[in-house]
This record gives sequence, structure tokens and C-alpha cells, in this order.
Amino acid sequence: MAKRNDEAETETTEYAKRKTAPTESQTKNQPALAALILALLEEHPMHVYGMHKLMLERRLDHLVNIERRNSVQQVLNRLHREGHVETADGKTGRRIVYRITDTGRALFYDWLRTEISRPRTEYPRFTAAVSLLGLLLPTEAIDLLAARRADLHDASAHLKEELTQGKFLPEVLTLEVDFRLTTTQVEIDWLDRVIARLDSKQLTWEREDLLALSTATHLPKE
Repeated sequence: MAKRNDEAETETTEYAKRKTAPTESQTKNQPALAALILALLEEHPMHVYGMHKLMLERRLDHLVNIERRNSVQQVLNRLHREGHVETADGKTGRRIVYRITDTGRALFYDWLRTEISRPRTEYPRFTAAVSLLGLLLPTEAIDLLAARRADLHDASAHLKEELTQGKFLPEVLTLEVDFRLTTTQVEIDWLDRVIARLDSKQLTWEREDLLALSTATHLPKE
């Protein structure tokens, strides 16, 4: 009898795991903002106003677009419809308090482990713009790349300041800032090399020649 009960309990546990386990599609299609919302609710229940305020205080607006609180509310509403968050008992004034569910927790940790362990092909706008740089004159390209470098230099200074201010925190909490600083510096180094080659005329082009080359490459064969 005890064995049968153990088997029934095991089946119930396995069913619960299957019920809460996210599908690969669910994990892959979750935007970063959804993951950040779930992470905050993993800390404790909160309403959307407090969530948005905390995101801004933690400078998460550098990671996702949360300029408007409505952006957070829309993603939160979807998570609620899908059963990943639920309303907690009671309200704070007229503000609804939300908390994470078991399915939401499973989805969050699956997303986190997947994003940490597997590189994903992303489509940054700057990379797309660089692929079209030949449509500009080299002299204009120099000015535009130099302007970008100046902005990145300022961003790098701010990131260094953030690291200095956060030196009293556990290092794991500032790894994101360190990563952004490192990648920013890598881009600055790349810009320095390209700008130097443009200045020295080692890198140059004629827009018309590139357009003609493109046209010739795609002419239909007779």
C-alpha cells in the first residue's frame, strides 16, 4: 500500500512538472522585459507603479525600453493572461498587486539559463547600418562615426562611474555594467581603427562604383 502511494505521489509530482515546464517556444519568444518583470516578482509581490519605479532606480532602462510605464503594464498583462503572474490578495490603494506563479517561475529560470548558456543571433540596428555605409561619402562617414565614438566615450565614462559607485556591492550585481563597459570599449576600439583608415585613405570608396557593381552582379543572364 505504501509503495502504491509512493508511485501515485511520484506521478503527481511528474505531472506538476510537466504542467509548469515551459515549452522551448515559450522560452525563446519571451522578451527581456518579461524576464525582468518576473525577476522582480520573484523578489516579492508588487504593483506596476512600484515595479516601474524600481526598474528606473536600478537603471534597467539601459537594458530594455521602459520609458513609459505602459510598456511594463502591457507585458505584465500578457504574463497575467498566460498564467505566469497572478493578482495577490489585497490592493495598495487602487493599484493591483501582482505575484509570480509556479509557471512564471519555471519560465523565468528556463529563460535565464537558456540566455546565459546559448548565444543567440541578434539583429542590432548599427550592424545593419554599417552594411550600408558605402552609400555615404567617405568624408561623411568619418564625421558620423566620430560622432558615434564621442557618444560612446561619454557612455563609457558613465559606466565606469557606475562601477565605482557600486564597488561596495557583491560583484555579481555589477557584472552587467562591466559587460556593457567592455563591449562599449570594444566598439570604440573598432571605431578608432575604421576612422584612422578613412582618414589615411587606406579605406575609401566611390559610391557610384559600388552601385554599379551591385547592379552588374544582379543583372539577369541571357
